[in-house]
Amino acid sequence: MDNESDSVYSIRSKKSRHHYYDEIGKHMVKYDKLQNHNDSNNSPFLINCKGCEYNISRKKEKNLGCFIYIEKDMASTLKGRWEKDSDGVKYVKPYYTLDNIDRQNDEAYKKRII
Repeated sequence: MDNESDSVYSIRSKKSRHHYYDEIGKHMVKYDKLQNHNDSNNSPFLINCKGCEYNISRKKEKNLGCFIYIEKDMASTLKGRWEKDSDGVKYVKPYYTLDNIDRQNDEAYKKRII
């Protein structure tokens, strides 16, 4: 599993439910402005995705954010804190390092295959 391209981050929406999937969450992507100077021993800087091919929202043209399906068997829940940069952009800083997130995702992936 290629950790750079296979990691998909999201924030779980507590009230969302779906018939076929476990939950629906807001898609988060790495914040390139801060992430470029970050290494794997630190946690990633994540911001809300503005829209991509994973978006399942019915109101795509309103740009309310990007919503994705979350499968509980494949997902791992991370705690984090919201912060703002000098430009006023809000981002999430998880309490896990990139290495720990990748390791946790690999374990969840292996459990699902077995």
